[in-house]
Amino acid sequence: MIAKLDSEAAVAARDTAAVRKPRALRAGSLITPIGPASPAAPAKVERGLTELRRLGLTVRDYLAHEAREFFAGTTEERRTEFLEALERVDVEALVAVRGGYGSNY
Repeated sequence: MIAKLDSEAAVAARDTAAVRKPRALRAGSLITPIGPASPAAPAKVERGLTELRRLGLTVRDYLAHEAREFFAGTTEERRTEFLEALERVDVEALVAVRGGYGSNY
């Protein structure tokens, strides 16, 4: 029984250690919009980015890829966009322009 409790404690510690709270965004924080899922309507994307700018955030331009059926670009395009955005040290937040089907494909 002790081994099982130790194992459960290790899993709980690992899960807790993996949770990190992001820093709060401030005026001027740089945000990168990404399209990980289905394609978004350009007018709606622009309205959303305009609102983020109105709130005082700095927003990088969003380059929409050519829609591929239900997706906002090929798997490789979406993957590359996401990973490149994650690697940038100046970016403080990623914002998906649309969620839903495709986010996990």
